[in-house]
Amino acid sequence: MISGWETFSPTSRSGLGPDPALAFNGRSWPYGERLAVRQRDSVRWRFVNATPLEHPLHLHGAYFRVDARGDDRGDTTFAPAARRTVVTELLEPGESMAITWRPVHAGNWLLHCHLASHIASAERMEADRRGARCRSTRPRAASPTPATTPSRSAGCRAT
Repeated sequence: MISGWETFSPTSRSGLGPDPALAFNGRSWPYGERLAVRQRDSVRWRFVNATPLEHPLHLHGAYFRVDARGDDRGDTTFAPAARRTVVTELLEPGESMAITWRPVHAGNWLLHCHLASHIASAERMEADRRGARCRSTRPRAASPTPATTPSRSAGCRAT
């Protein structure tokens, strides 16, 4: 379940107060659940966007297969030939989707909303928690990390 923790402000353009946090299953980074899976296992996730915002969900360093899409009325499972393989899939407010992913490399994998403003608030929370020792969860611009290299900022660890 994708949700958020927000304050509201009548003076901001968006209506949101400072430091909103995107949450998966009620928890935002760095307090979210970390999963341990074996390399080459099939991992199946279902997402429901319970927020009023769109979220392009992105998996660093891997492709995932979109198996089903839906809304509050139900899901439609795609025929095998119609299942797309992507690195990012847009989930509109009220929509749901089921995906399958298989970690082909050992390491840490990060799944997140690909909107910078949704990541930035989580990074500020981590900076506040750790003080000046915080590392960004986004790749540095100068870092020539290929797209197939898993992120070291972990949401899921494959062994």
